Amino acid sequence: MFLLLMATTESQATEPDWQVLPDTCVVDKPGDLCTMSLTISARSLPNDTYCLYLADQKLECWQTIKQSFQTTIRYGQNSRLALVNSRDYVVLSADLKIKTLQSPQGRRRVRSPWSIF
Repeated sequence: MFLLLMATTESQATEPDWQVLPDTCVVDKPGDLCTMSLTISARSLPNDTYCLYLADQKLECWQTIKQSFQTTIRYGQNSRLALVNSRDYVVLSADLKIKTLQSPQGRRRVRSPWSIF
């Protein structure tokens, strides 16, 4: 029983993990492009060649990935950042969001367009 518990703890400790900061970009109005610098911290990645993808576009590739690195990206809508190994398997992924300061075009009507009175 103790060996089984120890084996599952070791396998959980070696699972790849990463942290992508920031994961949200704030733009002035809807449709604006977001350009931001990301800090990516990766842990427990086996030795392999990795490529970073934004949506389906390849950004960078590395023979050996560093524990922490920075990259600058540009995107115009909510997207997915993915780390893909040499066998085209998505090892890790993170969602990147865009928030706008201005509300979408058009005004909301507060009351009904007609009234009996």
